[in-house]
Amino acid sequence: MHPNIDILIPKIAVDEIVEYEISKIETFLYKDSNGKPFRRNYNIELRKIDELQYEVYYPKGILSASKHFNSIEKFLSQMSNAQNSTVYISINEEEELELKNYKEILLNLKKLKKELIEQHTDEETIDEIRTTFNYLSSKKAIEKCFLEDLEYIFDYYGLEKEDDVYVDLIPKESIGKKIIKKVGIGLSSVHLVMFDYLEKDFFKVESLAGSDTISTITRQNFEKIEEDFLSDNFDFDLINDISLHHKKYIFNPKNILESFFYRSKIDTPKMKKTKEINIIKQNH
Repeated sequence: MHPNIDILIPKIAVDEIVEYEISKIETFLYKDSNGKPFRRNYNIELRKIDELQYEVYYPKGILSASKHFNSIEKFLSQMSNAQNSTVYISINEEEELELKNYKEILLNLKKLKKELIEQHTDEETIDEIRTTFNYLSSKKAIEKCFLEDLEYIFDYYGLEKEDDVYVDLIPKESIGKKIIKKVGIGLSSVHLVMFDYLEKDFFKVESLAGSDTISTITRQNFEKIEEDFLSDNFDFDLINDISLHHKKYIFNPKNILESFFYRSKIDTPKMKKTKEINIIKQNH
């Protein structure tokens, strides 16, 4: 056991600012139809208000960080002072993130929707604007839209750090999986999390989740995938006909997220869907 066992709670001083650079790319291919790739690069500034509350500033506005607005981005870019730039979050009793200023964000979204509609006469464009904004009518929807990056930063908040330990997570069997087993399709899966101390008291959390897909007859050797992952011989790109999610978190000695890397894919003969996220702490 490592002599400096502690809890993964960021040691950030009140009013201290931690800056991250975030990059995202998503691609989608269905049969012979290529969707337009979603690419985004931006920075955020995380400031601690007190023990459980944070302010997060988006220099380019919070809408620029979400894929949800991708279809109307060209309209938003033409508007000056159109977006909120700050979100306020708190960590609740379940150590989950809660968006505190969602009412202000919702009010801003309503104003923005009205302004955009007033600028257009084309019914198709107006319908697209309405559809985009109408989805964000509840706190839950707004949190889903705007908290993704921040949840990665706080994913393992409160975890007791352990060295050279891995956990095999067996998810509860859903009704869908029971039906699949009943008809004899025989899908398999893997769900692993590894915890390791690195040099200079950096700490790594790495997870892998994957499953066979219904739309292909190929079945994976998940024992081999697990063995390769645990022995650091895992190659994400070489595994096909699968649904796969790979995450790697590196925390510095102050328990502050230093970097986060995420890759996922749904790979079948008819559909190829990928997602990649990088979050890098900026050192000034």
